Amino acid sequence: MVDVLIADEDINTWFPLNAVLRKHLIKATVVCNLAEAKQLLEKKPPAWLFVDKTFQNSQFPELTRFVRARYPQVKIVTIVHQSVFPASQAGELMISKPLSPENMEAIIGMLL
Repeated sequence: MVDVLIADEDINTWFPLNAVLRKHLIKATVVCNLAEAKQLLEKKPPAWLFVDKTFQNSQFPELTRFVRARYPQVKIVTIVHQSVFPASQAGELMISKPLSPENMEAIIGMLL
C-alpha cells in the first residue's frame, strides 16, 4: 500500500484528493502546518507528498528542501493555483487548483 501525505490548509483540496486516492486504495494523511508535516515525515516518510505551493504562509520551499535532503525517494507533487501555474521543471510534478478528477487521476497514474 502507498502512503501519502497531503500538506495543505485548504479543505477543498483534502476531500477531492482523498476521494480519488481512496479509489486507488491509497491511504492519505492530511496536515495543516509545517511542524506536523516534519514530525510525520520523521516518523515514516510517505511514498508521495502533495504540498500546496502557498502552504502555511509560503513555507513550501522549506518543506520541499527538507524532504529532498532527507528523503529523496519521496515523490513530491506541487499543488499550484491555476492563475499562477508555472512552467514545469524537469522531473517536477504539478497539479493545479481547482482540482479536477481528470487531473488527479493523471497525476496518480504518473506516480503509480
